Amino acid sequence: MSYPLSILTTSQIQDLTTAIIRVVTSSEINSLSSDQIQAFTSTQLQALTSLQLAGFNSTTLQSLSTTQVQALKTTQVSQLTTLVLSRLSTTEVQALTTDQIQSLTSTQLRGFTSTNLQAIETTDIQALKTTQVSLLSNSNLTYLTTDQIQALTTDQIKALTSTQLRGLSST
Repeated sequence: MSYPLSILTTSQIQDLTTAIIRVVTSSEINSLSSDQIQAFTSTQLQALTSLQLAGFNSTTLQSLSTTQVQALKTTQVSQLTTLVLSRLSTTEVQALTTDQIQSLTSTQLRGFTSTNLQAIETTDIQALKTTQVSLLSNSNLTYLTTDQIQALTTDQIKALTSTQLRGLSST
């Protein structure tokens, strides 16, 4: 007889091996309490597959601590679907490291909600690749705050199209 993962204590969850973590379904992880999710170690989180992460519901994602979000490998972050990324809380977006932000595709960035785009730190805005900036939609650009727009580097500004620049001037 097998038992659901949700009956484990937080200490028991921390003791799960990465081999076990790799076979746990996202549904099983979604059934955990916030305390149980926050019990996952960095090593355990880094063992999760993109399929597992893609199956996380909003409650599970928003239960991750900022330390846990920062522990995700850039390869994991770069494989998150736009739906999953849109479920991140603003605190979690702010917790993303510069390397994690740089690993996002333009499609992923375009999928950010206005609130999540506005949560990106200005230092991370400056670290965006010019290709990431040049492929942002006009509506994405209108979501940026004044501080974020002012943080754009010369190269990033040069990478924008005339249509994007006109959109910036209307924000």
